[in-house]
Amino acid sequence: MQCERVNTGKGSKMDGFLNLKMMKVPGFADWSQVLETDCRQQHLECCSCIAYAYDTGISCMSWTGSLIDAQEFSTARVDLYIRVAYSDLGEFFYLSTSTQPD
Repeated sequence: MQCERVNTGKGSKMDGFLNLKMMKVPGFADWSQVLETDCRQQHLECCSCIAYAYDTGISCMSWTGSLIDAQEFSTARVDLYIRVAYSDLGEFFYLSTSTQPD
């Protein structure tokens, strides 16, 4: 992954986050008291952050180590954002928006 911004002649490229919906977040989180709108930016700029989530009852959570015990649920939970390399963002977007041929 390229955590720092990379300038090309066509603009800048940087890592992003893949959104996993309705997740039970992993254990061993670090917490910070920031607004939901600031949570993403704070962790995008932190190269050691591999994932983050925001829950109104808990606030902003982040992970720098292993994502232990993360699970997907069928009922409402929180969104978990996992850092992915810029070069993979298009692939994940394509896979999440493409339809399979019949």
